[in-house]
Amino acid sequence: MAKGYVSLFISNIHSMQGISSQLLALLAAVIPVYHQIGMLMLLPFCLSFSKTMVDFVVSQAIGDKHMYLGGCETGRTNLLSELHREIRSVKMYGWEQVYLKGSRFRYSMGVCKAHVYYYIVRFVWTILDAVENIMDHLSSALIIYFYSQLGYESNGILLTNADLFWISGLIGGLRRNIMSCVFLVQQMKTTIDTYKNIERAFKGDFVKTLPKKLPGKLETSPMVTIKDGSFKWNSRWDQTVIIKNASLSIASGELVAVSGETGAGKSALLLALCGEMEMVQGSGQVVGQIGYLEQKPWILNDTLRANILFGRSFDEKLYERVLYACAFKEDLMMWPEGDLTCIGDRGINISGGQRARLALARTLYSQADIYVLDDPLSAVDAHVKRHIMEHVILDTGMLADKIRIVAANTNHIVPFANQVVKVNDGRLSVKQKAPDTYRPICLKPAALSRRDAVYCKIVENTGKNTNNTQPSTAGTVSCYSLWSNAIYIAKLCTIPLCLITMAIGMVQPVVSHIMDGYIISAMTPQGPSAQDNTGKLLRYLFLQMGSQTLLSLITKISSCGEAIVQQKYITQRLSQAFMHGLLYAPLSFFDSTTSHALQIAYQEGVPGLAGGMSQLLQSKIGIVARLWLTIWRIAQNVPLLLVAVPVIWWISSRIRQLTQPALNTLQELNSQASNMYCEINEVTDSGSYLIRLNRVEAHFSKLFQETRDKYEAVAWAYNSILSTLSISSQVLTYIQELMVLLAVLAQRCTSGHEVGSGEYMQLTMLTQILANNSKLLAEVPSDICSSLRQVNQLRRIASIEPEAPYVVDGCRPAANWPAQGKIEFRQFSMRYRPDLDYALKNINLTIRPGEKVGIVGRTGAGKSSLVKSLFRLIPDGVQGTIAIDGHDIAQMGVGDLRPRLGVIPQESMVLSGTFRENIDPLGKHTVEEIWASLLKCQAAKIVTEQHARSQMEHKNKNATWYRASWLRRLYMWATGNAPSTDSMRKSPLDMEVAANMQLSSGQQQLLSLCRALIYKRQVVTSKLTATFKMSFGASSAVAQS
Repeated sequence: MAKGYVSLFISNIHSMQGISSQLLALLAAVIPVYHQIGMLMLLPFCLSFSKTMVDFVVSQAIGDKHMYLGGCETGRTNLLSELHREIRSVKMYGWEQVYLKGSRFRYSMGVCKAHVYYYIVRFVWTILDAVENIMDHLSSALIIYFYSQLGYESNGILLTNADLFWISGLIGGLRRNIMSCVFLVQQMKTTIDTYKNIERAFKGDFVKTLPKKLPGKLETSPMVTIKDGSFKWNSRWDQTVIIKNASLSIASGELVAVSGETGAGKSALLLALCGEMEMVQGSGQVVGQIGYLEQKPWILNDTLRANILFGRSFDEKLYERVLYACAFKEDLMMWPEGDLTCIGDRGINISGGQRARLALARTLYSQADIYVLDDPLSAVDAHVKRHIMEHVILDTGMLADKIRIVAANTNHIVPFANQVVKVNDGRLSVKQKAPDTYRPICLKPAALSRRDAVYCKIVENTGKNTNNTQPSTAGTVSCYSLWSNAIYIAKLCTIPLCLITMAIGMVQPVVSHIMDGYIISAMTPQGPSAQDNTGKLLRYLFLQMGSQTLLSLITKISSCGEAIVQQKYITQRLSQAFMHGLLYAPLSFFDSTTSHALQIAYQEGVPGLAGGMSQLLQSKIGIVARLWLTIWRIAQNVPLLLVAVPVIWWISSRIRQLTQPALNTLQELNSQASNMYCEINEVTDSGSYLIRLNRVEAHFSKLFQETRDKYEAVAWAYNSILSTLSISSQVLTYIQELMVLLAVLAQRCTSGHEVGSGEYMQLTMLTQILANNSKLLAEVPSDICSSLRQVNQLRRIASIEPEAPYVVDGCRPAANWPAQGKIEFRQFSMRYRPDLDYALKNINLTIRPGEKVGIVGRTGAGKSSLVKSLFRLIPDGVQGTIAIDGHDIAQMGVGDLRPRLGVIPQESMVLSGTFRENIDPLGKHTVEEIWASLLKCQAAKIVTEQHARSQMEHKNKNATWYRASWLRRLYMWATGNAPSTDSMRKSPLDMEVAANMQLSSGQQQLLSLCRALIYKRQVVTSKLTATFKMSFGASSAVAQS
């Protein structure tokens, strides 16, 4: 978000500079035109203004459709992020084909079918461009005709062709500036709105929250008080009150248990206490610093120690206490680098329970006065749960003298709480009670001393490098050569498309060559009268009008055809190959590849091949053609000027040779700095509220500034070289003008040919074209090599070796398999990598049909590994056999295995899309069946409440439109603020599950349960911690199902 506001601020500065420069350019164009032609300048002004207003109206009329067609980039980014985040659940559900062949892929990856409306829009813009060319040249022709005739008849002034061409150029410049300035009103409005958004983001609108203060003279100890308080989310349009008339009083040292059904408002109450919700009415205050534990653990892509410290200084004694209290000692013994092991996207994969304990350790290390813990025991097993209760939460733990507000879906905390807060539909009922006394289970002294000795040995490694990303070669291949990439592109684009692209690239240079020749011949003063000069100029203008109109039509039609071919063939084939390699890649690939890297690989690969490569080929062919045609034109008029061609070529090539290595190096450094910059922005954006609640804004602000400085330093060096190239280009322009002058003087001395001022100006322009194309021609090899290198990452992902065959033809099970659901583990062992120990060793287990089996063990003991093995998520390092109904699952394809097993994942999964697409992604069930599963899981209320809230929000957002007069509605429509009816759905199931819907973890788990129920499977796996995030009633529904 910070990066977005910085970019908006910089772009708005450039926008304001552009507005001022356009106004000055318009003023500079009006004065000489008015001086030459007087009030005749009103003709091009009126025509250009009318044309621009038509363009504006058309653009507003089709704005929504353009937003739909252009929204694929945002959908693509969301899809790749979703896949990277939920790839384990996608593989366990067997939804690879949903992403490859479903509507989610077609829309999000930009290969949605272009409907008739899209072609109509392209046709309208083509007609408007043709009309613009005709109007422009007609206005110039009329002005030239009237001006030359009136000047000759009134004053007897005989204008030369050079004068008339100069006036035509002035009129063209005036017309272009008028068209640019007509859009200044909308551009200025956009700029002003953006500045308001930036100011609102940095200042922030005043939102009344629960007041917070530090203990002082009046309040000597921490406390929490609320009296008749009502809270809602900080949304402008959503006015739904979540917490209603709440009254609460918590003194120092008290333990408060918060309970309630799933979606009742427990998490909302905790966020209200932290000041993250708007207080609508009531009073109260929080005295003391807050330490907040989120329900979904948020982990930095860094070491375990960095995640716990979270920007704070290292206190060894406190650090040791926190690690012991959160039961991390045995985990550190198993990790390769102890507490300096890198975790997150580019490190080792830790279990859900370890992530939850890591988030708890970070909260404990904050040394707050008030601890607000949202379901801290949901993801841990019974042994670790007892350890955390004893050493953290209860009066025997680290937080004994602190205020502890704990929300939980179980009753483990209730007997030992001073107060029990029951939340029901946002209303609180508080019960005061005397807490029970907890009797801790004492460990043997020998075990304690052994654990402490092992731990002390681990935490002594404070000087080790923290950037110890675990190496992984899974899913990667070597870089491809440039020649291999060129052959790959040629096969992809096919020969006919390449020939069409080359032909289109030749059209513009040929037409420009014909026009240049006509101008040079017209510049020779041969006309004996004004009528002859004017007639020649008018013929030129009409010829140029026809050629430009024809060229515009050819270009638009060809670009439309190219867009269809690229979208239907190239983009779709590339996207399919990219997604196929991504979806069937092993999990180890995602452990070593970030979401940002996937987005960069797609953005540089698919659009670059589909559109950028054809445009590059067209431009380079046009450069070569224009260069040789210009040389031929110069040879016809001033042959001596050809001596300058090798000189200009040598200078341009030499400059490119000197600067290209530095540019390549800086471009690579800029890419790395940009990736770091994007990563730190993702961190500060996704965890902004945690950074704020943990009071470490200064640390992350410093980290952001350091990353920004590195990025700016590389960008400054890169821009400096570009500025140097610009200066050298200007010097080269002066050299070529000198060469033109010397060549013209030499030709006059040798042949006696007189060159007029207009012809001299045209020759100078041709020489400038020659120099520019020579410089661009020198850049052709580097540009082509750079484009070919962009294909590497795309081809790497597209050619990843899949984790396992999707379908094995000779070993396909029956259609009703598994009919019984008997599971057998025979001498089964598994490890994640060859350099690691076995996570499962010699498992022998038989699960009979209809049995309900519970797998217990400490966090990290291998429970999740057993489930992953059942779904074949770990294809390497496996020994032994797993059989289901007598079929060895290692012999069949994963496409025949995973979709036939049911799963309720530990981490809740909500896809971007509608409720219907979330519950039934395959689209195989009716509306009645979906509602039946929702009612059985007690989740129907979630859908209906969210639908009602969305309708109310839509109504509030559009209230300004309905209350406005017709004149204000016209203004709102012109500025793009007209209401949209897309969100008014006919059915609650068709409502989009937006990211800001504030669904609790328990509600998200209920949706996962609905998926498991609607697809009736004989084998269903679920981790018990998944149901801990639900209320007791919802958990009972799971058990009954």
